[in-house]
Amino acid sequence: MVYANGDVETRNNFLFFSASPKIEPGAEIVVPQKIERPPMTPGERITILSSVVSMAAVVITAMSRF
Repeated sequence: MVYANGDVETRNNFLFFSASPKIEPGAEIVVPQKIERPPMTPGERITILSSVVSMAAVVITAMSRF
């Protein structure tokens, strides 16, 4: 949002909470265009999944040594 005096304020998100700026007379609401991303390929999904499984194995191994 761009206020009449030139100040710019954005919507803030933190975990499950969000705070929107107060709308005042003369303010301009700017909605950015959504960037379309191509869907992930099966190879990308397998790479991410194998990385997560590898990290989990490292954590489990490290935890079992204590």
